[in-house]
Amino acid sequence: MKKLLSITLSIMILCSSIIGINVFAAESTDKNDTYAVNITSNVDAEFSNPAKTVNNGDSYSTDLTIGSDFSKTVYVSVSVILGDGTYVDPIMISTGKFEINIPKVTSDVYITVRDYNVAEQNNDNKKYLIQNLKNVLSDKESFVEMNNSVEYVKLTPKENYKISEFRAVTHAGMFILDVDGDLVYKTSYTVGGSYDLNSKEIKKNADGSIEIPFVGNETAYIEAVAEPIETEPTTPPKPTNPTVKKTTVNLQKASAKLYIKESTKIKADVKNGVGKTTYKSGNKSIAKVDSNGKVTALKKGTAKITVTNNKVSKTFTVTVKKPFLNKTSLKIKKGAKFTLKVTGKVGKAKFITSNKKIAAVNQKGKITAKKKGNATVTVKTNGIKLKCKVKVK
Repeated sequence: MKKLLSITLSIMILCSSIIGINVFAAESTDKNDTYAVNITSNVDAEFSNPAKTVNNGDSYSTDLTIGSDFSKTVYVSVSVILGDGTYVDPIMISTGKFEINIPKVTSDVYITVRDYNVAEQNNDNKKYLIQNLKNVLSDKESFVEMNNSVEYVKLTPKENYKISEFRAVTHAGMFILDVDGDLVYKTSYTVGGSYDLNSKEIKKNADGSIEIPFVGNETAYIEAVAEPIETEPTTPPKPTNPTVKKTTVNLQKASAKLYIKESTKIKADVKNGVGKTTYKSGNKSIAKVDSNGKVTALKKGTAKITVTNNKVSKTFTVTVKKPFLNKTSLKIKKGAKFTLKVTGKVGKAKFITSNKKIAAVNQKGKITAKKKGNATVTVKTNGIKLKCKVKVK
């Protein structure tokens, strides 16, 4: 007596002209250049086309060879469906071998292969879910693994939306063959509409979400569309005259004393300002100021910096001083030493003697009297020169 090989093609379909089911399609905004080819199998399944992607609008074809041990009676399930719900019927070539042809790919491709050893009751625990949702959030990812207990897929509309359309569809064709691969008979069925699987009801929650029972080992395709909730128009409030707040400008400090080349930052507290706060020097040769309020001293004197925002101004006064030496003239005995110090130095100071045989000086300002005579020590600092006349007795 021939052993029977039973192969179940578990597949999904959106619209069947034979059965006459009308299934809406949720609007898709996908405009991809390429689409993914997703393959999942719990058996030794070989595909002649290893491509993981296919270009939008191109065809996709592959042979599928199932390496199961057909000496035992097994069920083999093959599902082929596109991400928009389009069902593709695999063509059986021979026992354990199928051909899959998709003339034009316009969304992701999902191919699943599962087998069930009836004798050992080695059932696969995976269930597969493909979703096409508009303004709806799902608590389950597409193409997920779930256990055999009843699980629910929860669909929640976005805030201020309500689910207006819903369809869940599975479609299976069963092929019963003998061990030689001769087709004996084919039948098909479709479950849709209420999606009342295993007598489990859809849950409708107060927050507008719905929960769908997801049981068995079939692949399921779910579509859902949520539309904005219409609300009663409200009377707009009467226009009121806006309160215009006055601009104020306050300075943390109103003045500063700087040495030549020294700088400081004006700190302005501007409230209810309009646009950018500006800074302007009344004497750019004495002190300059940049757009961020940084003031740099240039030469001895006084300059006023005007800080303005929205025609409101405050004045910042800068007094610029020259750096100075602790001695401008020095009488010193031969062999003695004295250190010149610079007050107000910015950066390094350079010390130069006019006659190092009479008075030598190092770069720390230390003067050494060598022999009787007169010399001048010049200090270059802050971009200017300071002088000290030295007389060695």
